[in-house]
Amino acid sequence: MTKVTKSVLFLLLKVGLIAAAYGYIAWQLTSMHNLHQVLQGVGDRLFSTKAILTFLVVLLLMFLNWGIEAKKWSLLMTPYKAITFKESYRAVLAGLTVSVFTPNRIGEFFGRVLSLSFSNPVFAMLSTIAGSIAQLMVTIVLGLPAALYIYLLHMPISQMPIESIIIGVSFVPLILLILLFQYLPAIFRWLATLVPSRFRIVKYYMRAFTPHTQKHLNLVLLYSFLRYGVFTAQYVLLLCFFGVSEYYLDLFIPVAAVFFIMMAIPSVALAELGVRSSVALSVFSVWFGLSSKLTDEVTMGIMVSASVLWIINIAIPALIGSFYVGQFNFTDFFGKIIGKWKS
Repeated sequence: MTKVTKSVLFLLLKVGLIAAAYGYIAWQLTSMHNLHQVLQGVGDRLFSTKAILTFLVVLLLMFLNWGIEAKKWSLLMTPYKAITFKESYRAVLAGLTVSVFTPNRIGEFFGRVLSLSFSNPVFAMLSTIAGSIAQLMVTIVLGLPAALYIYLLHMPISQMPIESIIIGVSFVPLILLILLFQYLPAIFRWLATLVPSRFRIVKYYMRAFTPHTQKHLNLVLLYSFLRYGVFTAQYVLLLCFFGVSEYYLDLFIPVAAVFFIMMAIPSVALAELGVRSSVALSVFSVWFGLSSKLTDEVTMGIMVSASVLWIINIAIPALIGSFYVGQFNFTDFFGKIIGKWKS
């Protein structure tokens, strides 16, 4: 294959990725069952001081959210390449653009690494997965107690002592997971000794996790907790703005439960805005106990908040990231991967 042919193919691939991202976001927005409610809910409240302040804060928190993720990712890339915050931010947004239409957000790992030149792209992608694992663990540790607490609210009084003991014991493995994360390099070094020598390529790529220090991994966990706090605050602000509750503290537990349940749903389905709204509505229905609090206005507020959060945290950053997809270097990426396999 000539250089000209490669250049044309890779250019078409970049255009295809951008078109797929734009098309997917447009399809999601136009296929929203509650699009009219979203537009009406935003339009009715848009021209007020409270609306301007709320949306300004939520938008600023969106940039902070992805800024924290960029800082976390640059920290994970430290053993392989020195990356500036600006480079990391662009790579994170480009990865988000590719991830919006790929199953289980797998495109995110490729998109980030394609944005920069790494001597070992596969190592960089595997280290990116470590950051996702940290975020996943934080969501479980904070979301599972919230989901179980909501479940306990509707348990018969006679069963609660037994259930409470079971739930209390179940938290032990969660805490151990957080503690074990900082020992990830040692765990993979030990696992590599168990892999037969004939699987040398597996042993080789397991080394991707070993250069990270305990300090780095603790910081990765800290950034994951901070990110969780940021997008939780965004959701709570939107829920209060759209009239779900007047009390911010009343919403943190159900919001944590919503994030936990959404995490358990395959991301292809999760990307459906209707599914996001349905999960949120189901959790808040249980939280409010199907009481008179769940009026039509509150129901609309729950659904609109979930949709607006997706637009602000996913759609807008993905559109911004599309401007950096053009910087993808497929020749360098595939060339180095093929070179490593041949060696």
